Amino acid sequence: MRQVYFLPFIIILYFRGFVVAQFNPIVDLNYQNKPLFEVLSDLERQHMLRFSYAQDRLELYRKINVYIKKKTLEQALKYLFEQNNISYSEIGGQWVLKNGPVKNLQPVLAASIKNYPAVSEVNTIKSPVLQPKIEADKPLVLSNNRLETVNSIGIQLPDNKNYATEQTILQKFRSDVNTVFDFWKERKSNGEVRVFQFSTFGNKKKFSNKTNNLSFSLAWGVHGSSEGIQIAGLGSVVRRDVIGTQLSGVFSGAGGKLLGFQASGLINSVKEELMGVQISGVFNHANKVFGGQISPGINLANENLNGIQIAGLGNIAKKSENSAQIAGIFNLTEEINVQISGLYNKANKVKGFQFATGINETEFLHGAQIGLVNRAKSVKGLQIGFINFADTLKGVSIGLLNIVKAGGYNKLEASFSESMHVLFGLKIGSSSMYQIYKGGFNLKGKAWGLGWGLGSAFELDRRWTLNSEIFALHVNESGQWNRSLNLLNQLKVGFEYKLDNGFGIFLGPTYNVMLSRYKDPETGIVGSSIPMYNFYDHTGTKGTNIMMWIGCQTGMRMRLW
Repeated sequence: MRQVYFLPFIIILYFRGFVVAQFNPIVDLNYQNKPLFEVLSDLERQHMLRFSYAQDRLELYRKINVYIKKKTLEQALKYLFEQNNISYSEIGGQWVLKNGPVKNLQPVLAASIKNYPAVSEVNTIKSPVLQPKIEADKPLVLSNNRLETVNSIGIQLPDNKNYATEQTILQKFRSDVNTVFDFWKERKSNGEVRVFQFSTFGNKKKFSNKTNNLSFSLAWGVHGSSEGIQIAGLGSVVRRDVIGTQLSGVFSGAGGKLLGFQASGLINSVKEELMGVQISGVFNHANKVFGGQISPGINLANENLNGIQIAGLGNIAKKSENSAQIAGIFNLTEEINVQISGLYNKANKVKGFQFATGINETEFLHGAQIGLVNRAKSVKGLQIGFINFADTLKGVSIGLLNIVKAGGYNKLEASFSESMHVLFGLKIGSSSMYQIYKGGFNLKGKAWGLGWGLGSAFELDRRWTLNSEIFALHVNESGQWNRSLNLLNQLKVGFEYKLDNGFGIFLGPTYNVMLSRYKDPETGIVGSSIPMYNFYDHTGTKGTNIMMWIGCQTGMRMRLW
């Protein structure tokens, strides 16, 4: 029955062990002449570990000397413990430690130690004096090598019990259940943990540092640690770690790690490392977040956010790798893969993409920006918006106005052709794709027009550039704005010869298609009057006239910056 009674506690420890097991990084350990308690404290702070031990069973002031490079965290810990004669057990993500048994030095034949290191090169262990049996002409010496710690794959209990590895999953689980229960029972007998705690308006001071499995507070409660479920009417504060759930009406706070989740009506706070989910009505805060924060108000992560932030107002993360922010108004972070907001996104580095109905801003963009206004210093991907700004661009900007500060294509142009005699234009964007804005007139028929197009520039050599462009110009005839269809469509190819001081001259052919429903008020003829000639002229049954001809263009360009 005891296994069933403590099943929630067991499940919580298993959950924590599973989560922590996902993070086993490659580490270096270098501690020289450091007390053991400083080493353990440093490991807990840097690598999100938790060590459990009784002070009378572990020499906390012994000096530690260890140097380990490029090992997994688990390998490094086991090496550290074994080399310092510390027995260890990993239970649900916690490392239970105690002094290891005294290891005797074993007698060996002198003939068998020729490859052993010298006495000064290894650690020695004080041990009882041995009385080896001496055979004739074979002197015996003591080996200076430390014996390997004898561990089963199972778990060592603080009272020297060992649970060896068994063959079936069910047997292994049953063995671990007994282990967890014995571990919990020892902590309970030492006064470290309480099964149940109830408070009305705060805890008594002697209970505020205890670890609780289940706690209920009518108003608020202050606890040392929580390894189960914590419920409070107003708020609850845990000084150290929470392994489970915090629920409160107004606020929830944890001074250390939280592996489960917090939920409160107004505010949630975790001082260092949240691995689960925070949900609040107004504000969430955590120094490190791996799971996610959800709030209709504001989410704040001071360091890393590897999960998801979702907020009705805004999300702020100092660093946010491989994650997504979604907010109704704004998102702010250092590095991000996806940002979505209703108004404003800002990130130092975007690898994925930003999306906003308002403004997107970043220093380095690898993916895509989509918004009303996009601003990036360095762009390797794609910008789509009404206005796009980039200091340097290796990708493509698509919008009504694209401005590239360094290495972009930005020129003023005056051109002449047989159809629209004079055109003045602005070409701006990148060499791979720039926008064309032009306006001009036909001297013969009082026609004038405004148009927009796209183009690409290909550098042939230092002096010569090939431009290919598509362009559409709405033509107004008789000097007035014409609402009916009267559209000149052009496909242009031009060869530019660059002069000094940013000037260039160009020349090239054009292919023209005129679509018109314009009717001359004097003659009643449908079609435009600007073409000088055509090789195709046809008016369809719906009253649209189509004319085609080959033309020519020439002019000069001036670089803006």
